[in-house]
Amino acid sequence: MAWVRSSGADVDYLPDEDQRLSDDTIDVRWTDIPVNPGGSLQLGIDYGRSSLPDWKKDYYDNVQNVDYDEGDKGWMGTIEHTQSDWFGGTNTVALQYATDGIITRDGNAVGRPAGGRLSQDGDMWRILDQGHIWLVQDKLDMLYTAIYENKDMDDNTGRKWFSAGVRPVYYWNDIMSTAVELGYDHIEPQSDVSSYSDSDHHLTKLTIAQQWSAGRGAMIRPTIRLFATYAKWNGDAYQEQLSQDNYRQAHSLATGAGGSNNVDFNDTDGLTFGAQMEVWWGS
Repeated sequence: MAWVRSSGADVDYLPDEDQRLSDDTIDVRWTDIPVNPGGSLQLGIDYGRSSLPDWKKDYYDNVQNVDYDEGDKGWMGTIEHTQSDWFGGTNTVALQYATDGIITRDGNAVGRPAGGRLSQDGDMWRILDQGHIWLVQDKLDMLYTAIYENKDMDDNTGRKWFSAGVRPVYYWNDIMSTAVELGYDHIEPQSDVSSYSDSDHHLTKLTIAQQWSAGRGAMIRPTIRLFATYAKWNGDAYQEQLSQDNYRQAHSLATGAGGSNNVDFNDTDGLTFGAQMEVWWGS
């Protein structure tokens, strides 16, 4: 069981924590429930809410004539099954259902009002599957993942999202390997999502990478890789759409790093290449 609280940034005009919006989440989990040979279950439930500071509640009550109910609230339930000895690796499948304020949206935290709205009402469910298997022991393995998510918001600002990807890796020896990754995303927005046209949006990408690692296996680190990625998408899905406050819309598939984009507004494909290193410690 855990209780997590987060609050807004410590800025000059809001120096005290009780002056800022805060989010509270209670997370309860029951793990390692044996259900079948090599398989275990995890059950979880989360309750979250956000709380406005007194000055902001007074603003909504006295200026906007809005009765804010101490913050938006919501809960989420999770059922997750993990199977070991799955083609030499592991597989995890999870099902989640969530309501109202705990559904994150527009880049905001639990229950945080989004897009000028004081609350968000609706529900969400998602199913996801991910795993690692060996196709040829010590020579060829594969990571895979798939997710389907449906956010059905009462104000029609939700979306349906499907994403899937596979990454087979061939091991030339104990140090060098070659990885190929294929990924696909498809988003169907609800009618009132800003920065979207009426059409669905999708993206397909293909990556090839030459890798040097401290052993064989998809999760072995450290790893150094040289990679090239080609991606193709349908038109304005990648346009940089901004709201009236100049904040990027979270549902947009805009790309950018360090304030610059690698693609132009009218592009429908792009190529990225570079070098990357992954390192982690612990057991």
